[in-house]
Amino acid sequence: MSRVMVVEDEPAIRRFLEASLLREGHRPILAATLAAALDLLKKQGTEAPDLVILDLSLPDGNGRAIFEAVARGRPGVGFLVCSGYSEPKDLDALLAAGHRVLQKPFTQRQFVEAVQERLAAAAAWATAAATTRSALFGSVRAGQQEQEEGTAEQRGDRPDGRLGPEDAEDQPGERVAPDEGRGSHKKG
Repeated sequence: MSRVMVVEDEPAIRRFLEASLLREGHRPILAATLAAALDLLKKQGTEAPDLVILDLSLPDGNGRAIFEAVARGRPGVGFLVCSGYSEPKDLDALLAAGHRVLQKPFTQRQFVEAVQERLAAAAAWATAAATTRSALFGSVRAGQQEQEEGTAEQRGDRPDGRLGPEDAEDQPGERVAPDEGRGSHKKG
């Protein structure tokens, strides 16, 4: 079940989107204004939505502020812009950024298909990001381990953990005679 935030000021459209999402087994999070959406995002913390369905023309501001708020907290969240009033240059910018735009009016089928496509794209992004993190941090850990092994070899540590003859001065029951230097040992 995906968490889907709907930011839509028109009550009838918001109810239609909510019903469609519920029917598909998703968990809708509803906001009627930009301020309400930003507040919900702050409260969500690490529980950010998997997808944001966004009307750009909101009564209290431009929906683009949602992009910035979500990108700071959780990059890779999918966006589906549903709008009937957007300027062509805005739509071109959204499409160029990889977001899906669904022009109003649209059918339930068009909406459901767009939601499925955006959730699949967001999941693919999350998988790619996790794989990249794993590869990056895995190679960092491997490099650190190789460096530690190299340091151990330089120190002369033996793989079995025992000390070699060169470490005899540090063995219990032996001491170094002060005037004979570090290489000579006398039994105590």
